[in-house]
Amino acid sequence: PRLQSKMSASMKIMFSHISQLNHHLRKQYASNKLLSISRNYAFWSRKKKENVDEIIETRGHNTQEDGPNVDNAVQTLTRKTSVKTTHGYTPPSDVEQRVNTIATDVFGGDMTHNTVIGDQSKKVKLLTKCIDAFEHDIPNYELNQLITLSDVVKYFNTEIRDTTKYDELANLDLPKNLYIQKDYIRFTEETKGFFKDGKTAFPGRDTIVTGLKYKKMYKGYKDTKYRFEE
Repeated sequence: PRLQSKMSASMKIMFSHISQLNHHLRKQYASNKLLSISRNYAFWSRKKKENVDEIIETRGHNTQEDGPNVDNAVQTLTRKTSVKTTHGYTPPSDVEQRVNTIATDVFGGDMTHNTVIGDQSKKVKLLTKCIDAFEHDIPNYELNQLITLSDVVKYFNTEIRDTTKYDELANLDLPKNLYIQKDYIRFTEETKGFFKDGKTAFPGRDTIVTGLKYKKMYKGYKDTKYRFEE
């Protein structure tokens, strides 16, 4: 009986150690598993971020997904047609020779067409004399583009038309079935005979002409007859 009791006590102690070891192993396994998951998550997160950065660097800008950037906005502004009245300019045949003469007078003959105009005071003198010689002004936005003497020659060799795109289209050799009316007829007391039954399609609406140029071309009209009629 004593031997049996000693064996049972030893067995209990052994099972207790085994149970503690098993619990420790499970705890260690769970800890390693969490560490592995954390490392994998960090690895794939870093990998995903690297892939995103790589895609951003290699893909470039997508207007549909990213929206317009600054360059696109600037290009859009440069493509817009100005509504201001421009003065026509037809370049003479000796533009290059006259620009060279003016440049020699300003810079003393040590200028070539590819030399950058670095002295701003002399650049102002050069452009001012060219404006007086050709009677052709230079807009502010063009000043930064005139870097060399070749740019100045190119600018004063460029023809500028004082007509609008609509006028240029109307002056083309159009097909017989296409006609563009440049001078419109507005309903007034003098022109009502051109309209059916002498009635206007826009009763009570005035014709307001703005701008000194267009006031010389078109007459304004104040419609008081139909203003209070239904």
